[in-house]
Amino acid sequence: MKRRLSVFVLWFFCLIAQAITAEDIAQQLHQPSISGHFTQTRQLHLSGLSIESEGIFSLNKNGLLWWLQKPFDVRTRIYNEQWGQWQNDTQSWLIQPQQALGREQTALMMHLLRGEWSALTQWFDLEATGNQQAWTLTLTPNSAIMRNIFTDIVLQGGQILTSVTLRETQGDVNTIRFSLQPLPPEQARFISDALE
Repeated sequence: MKRRLSVFVLWFFCLIAQAITAEDIAQQLHQPSISGHFTQTRQLHLSGLSIESEGIFSLNKNGLLWWLQKPFDVRTRIYNEQWGQWQNDTQSWLIQPQQALGREQTALMMHLLRGEWSALTQWFDLEATGNQQAWTLTLTPNSAIMRNIFTDIVLQGGQILTSVTLRETQGDVNTIRFSLQPLPPEQARFISDALE
């Protein structure tokens, strides 16, 4: 009986020792720069339709470039606290006003990719489960403004963030999956110029 109890106690403390916290996840996600591909699936509750899109992203100390490539070419960046969209006709960035549509979503994605929880705790409660190899971080809205938009946001990953699922109050579900892959030279040059 004592042996079983001691094995159970040892097992219990091993579980506690391996449990991950939101701060542990933030440390794992904190990298000087990260680039890769994303696929996005938006399931529309009312119509039952599913919309697929894909593109590339790059994040460094200066900001985030989010380049939707399919089905449309839309390039968005947050750079030195300014939000802008790429204009193909003038080959330049058009800086958008602070309240521009899309700014908050892009800023939210930047904070999620960087693991900047302090920027999110004013709107969400965070709950981490799992371990360093396979973790889940659930963000539950704690403010009226976010409760009107999201049911929750669920991040999953290991050494890197692999997916973000945003469940909206009207029933739509938006899932973004990330993969770290080298970018083609032309795209890598564009991103380097955009974020330097």
